[in-house]
Amino acid sequence: MVKILVVYYSVSGNVRKAAESYVLRYGGDLLELKCLTNYSGFIGGIRGVISAITKGTPHNEPVTVDFENYDKVVVCGAVWGGSIASPVRAFLLEYGDRLKEVEYLISRGSAKNEYTEVFDEMDNLCKKKRTAAISLRQGETIALQIQ
Repeated sequence: MVKILVVYYSVSGNVRKAAESYVLRYGGDLLELKCLTNYSGFIGGIRGVISAITKGTPHNEPVTVDFENYDKVVVCGAVWGGSIASPVRAFLLEYGDRLKEVEYLISRGSAKNEYTEVFDEMDNLCKKKRTAAISLRQGETIALQIQ
């Protein structure tokens, strides 16, 4: 049996719900990233978009999970300013090389743009090619097949 870890960062709760729906559908353990920078509210949202556009890497609380215990890690985050959320970027830079297999789940505001280029950005950050990726519109849950 494949052991799955679903790692997510969520400000508004949309990504958290999508990560939880992934776990309900495919199984696995949940791990919430906790960023030391506040991205909530209007000002936090602006701070987040600027950080994403400038490829910022804020500090997250240390992750104490042993990635060796997981066959696959699903990394979930929102698209901010056309890029992956900065706390997710920081996670992939710090821990990406420790992940055996990686999948992505992104949440986006746009109904038309699926931001699939964000998956390539995430591959570059963790220096490995994803095995699957899902792009969900804000508020959608896992009812779609993996791309």
